[in-house]
Amino acid sequence: MLPARNLSAQRLIIGTYTNNNASKGIYVYNFNTATGETRK
Repeated sequence: MLPARNLSAQRLIIGTYTNNNASKGIYVYNFNTATGETRK
């Protein structure tokens, strides 16, 4: 039997883009869908 997953905990991936190459890249956060809380 597989362990139960916490479905309220998801990964949130945010990418940045600018026209002048000042992009900061891609950020990955832990996102709790039940509370709206984000953590790096």
